[in-house]
Amino acid sequence: MSSLPEPAPSPWRWAFYASGLAMGAYGVWGELFGAGTDPRRWITLVVVAALGHDLVLAPLILLCAVLCRRILPAGGRGVVQGAGLVSLVLVLIALPGIGRYGARADNSSVLPRDYGRGLVVALVTVAAVTTVLLVVRVFTRRPADGRR
Repeated sequence: MSSLPEPAPSPWRWAFYASGLAMGAYGVWGELFGAGTDPRRWITLVVVAALGHDLVLAPLILLCAVLCRRILPAGGRGVVQGAGLVSLVLVLIALPGIGRYGARADNSSVLPRDYGRGLVVALVTVAAVTTVLLVVRVFTRRPADGRR
């Protein structure tokens, strides 16, 4: 097996890196030194998010991966892990809407939907699609010796 040479890096790559760093620096500068901002609140949010990720989210995902590896057969692990990841992202996206953060009594159009019900519908849909994919994998799986 021969290894192909790595393609030359695109000169655009550095332009994208530079623009991303500039946008990030602009956002941080505006949040720390802009009018009407509270840097302590922003720094607290960043620290809490980092700790929440490192102390809660990452270990939970690792635990789920270990459980999937021990419980599920090889053909279904990826489907279940993918469904778990999609479900986790859906929950994280829906939490601010469910908590009604930012809602105002004088403007009913800010959070106009029932986000809890929407999350349940989305999670049930993910579970249904996962079930269908697992059933399809079971019925289309070939035996280890290659026979049908």
